[in-house]
Amino acid sequence: MQDPGSASFCLGMIIERVRDHHTIDIHQHSYIRTNLAKFRMDEYRPVAMPMAMKLQKWKPKVEAHDPTIYQSMIGSLMYMMTATGLNMACALRVLSRYNDDPSNKHMVALKLVFRYLNSTKNWRLHSRGVLGESTLRDGAPRCNMDSDYAGCPDGYESTSGLDITFGGAVDRRSREQKLTAQSTTYAEYYAFRVCCMRLTQISHL
Repeated sequence: MQDPGSASFCLGMIIERVRDHHTIDIHQHSYIRTNLAKFRMDEYRPVAMPMAMKLQKWKPKVEAHDPTIYQSMIGSLMYMMTATGLNMACALRVLSRYNDDPSNKHMVALKLVFRYLNSTKNWRLHSRGVLGESTLRDGAPRCNMDSDYAGCPDGYESTSGLDITFGGAVDRRSREQKLTAQSTTYAEYYAFRVCCMRLTQISHL
């Protein structure tokens, strides 16, 4: 067994660590540029939002698109999302529902995510250690949460989202609510319950 030292590259992720400042940066600049060129999206005009449009109700076999290309594009984005592209979680969660039978409108929405990726390809995850100034000042993890009401055009399910930070990104998720909300208040309280549960778990950890 050998110790090659601190990790600097792992499965397309570049890891930059500065011990003096107790920081770690993780990015996938090369991997992103490769996938943009693969699907010929590197010359498209960048946009500021990954999903600025609301999809229409799904209609099977209407304006169908090749599912193979659609699934390949979704798969490449999924790996970026699980590694460093946390800001694409909500858009990919919605678009991946239509992997079996995507329409042209779904492909347009998926290309919009690539255009957003083209504008954020130089972004990186930046985390500070326990000796960071903000951690000493705050002393506890923080959570931002939100929800929409009946945002899904097919089943009218609501979506909860949360972002927990503690010197850096700790947990970020976007999921459909398991119960059908009867009002915007109910949807907000559901998201708040999930947020409190995750904060409790992370605090114990």
